[in-house]
Amino acid sequence: MNARRQRASVEDPRPASAWVMVLVATATLTITGQLAIWAIVAALMAIGFSFARRLTPLRHQRSPIVLNLGLGAILLLSSFVFLQTHSSTIALAHFAALTQGLQLMDARPRQSEFMLVTLSLFQVVLAANLTDSVFFLLLTLLFLVATSWTLMVHTLRSEAIEAGEHHPGPREVHGGLIRLTAMASVFSV
Repeated sequence: MNARRQRASVEDPRPASAWVMVLVATATLTITGQLAIWAIVAALMAIGFSFARRLTPLRHQRSPIVLNLGLGAILLLSSFVFLQTHSSTIALAHFAALTQGLQLMDARPRQSEFMLVTLSLFQVVLAANLTDSVFFLLLTLLFLVATSWTLMVHTLRSEAIEAGEHHPGPREVHGGLIRLTAMASVFSV
């Protein structure tokens, strides 16, 4: 009876806070001035496309082959950046920004938001090493609130599915919970 319980897969679209989290993480890298303009545009296009198609994803957004080809292309582009800059940090920043957009476009059912949160956090940590902008603290606080909310909504949806509610309604998400999450996130700093 010591077996680890598997989380229920969530097929619902990610909460809007996931896109806020990714946008804020991408903004932290953008303010460093180290991302190429093509990488910023590509990341923003992937974020925008995935948000627009969140309720009705295209078939290729669920295809492991297409998603792995996209990851291969990102690896090649990141390698090209490394060869140009001779900086692994800048190449990793490009990799993280582009992979984040690909992760959002992945519309397959998920058991956690671990990869999405990890890639976002990785971007913020990279940006901390690459910037001295006064906006970084504000972006970090926004990131913390958006990340907490994303994880909270995913957990609530997962728990509802495990409890037999296959279509958890909006009652799980209300203003009081949002305020409590935001206050707890800010106070944790």
